[in-house]
Amino acid sequence: MPKQFRCCIPKCQTRSTIDNFLNFPLDYQLRQLWISSIPNFDDVVDHETLICTKHFDKSLLRLEKNRYLSNYPPVIFPSKSEPNTKKKLKNDDFYPFYMFHLQDRDEYPLTVGCTKMKIDDFIFNFWEIKAYYAEKLGYLMDYWQVQLSIREVFFYKLNTEDVGKIKGSIKIKDTMHLEVVLSGRTMDAFDLTWAVPPTLLITRWSQLKMLLYEFGVVDGRKMEDGLPTILL
Repeated sequence: MPKQFRCCIPKCQTRSTIDNFLNFPLDYQLRQLWISSIPNFDDVVDHETLICTKHFDKSLLRLEKNRYLSNYPPVIFPSKSEPNTKKKLKNDDFYPFYMFHLQDRDEYPLTVGCTKMKIDDFIFNFWEIKAYYAEKLGYLMDYWQVQLSIREVFFYKLNTEDVGKIKGSIKIKDTMHLEVVLSGRTMDAFDLTWAVPPTLLITRWSQLKMLLYEFGVVDGRKMEDGLPTILL
């Protein structure tokens, strides 16, 4: 069966073989004249964009090598032409919705008046970490040492078997992004998605508690349903 082509004119339902279509002219000015003559035309014109012969004055068409040509623009259109409803592709058509999308637990609340939100769990700025870490983290600080500076909060554990060396550390920068280093190896962001998003942006005390508990209180992850077992 011969290949079928579609007319680009809005609301035109023509589907036929190539000999019933015209290409847009190569001449720039003439091509622009054709485009401007089509009501509500919003398509992108290239060498594959076709117009069927129904839209031209037949007396002005000429046939060359089994293809129609015309130096005159199309003049016949469906009544009340509307823009094509052809789907315009967006990023969502190429990537699943959940990719590069923060889960609700990783987002800041839109307001502080929602009763469902545990507002006291959110960390809204770097200053809060420096001011309230001891109060918020409680017994977890029995397992970690901390060093504060203007631009970062540095939680670390010393290696008891190799005196003077750091066994593990969690650094929170003033941008609220963190870095986890275990035995000298910086952990990949995608190895930490059970606690924080791939951006490594920390927004909740519960996220920090999970990390401190996992890498400071237990050896290896104590798993239950894929997450560390910890009362937050």
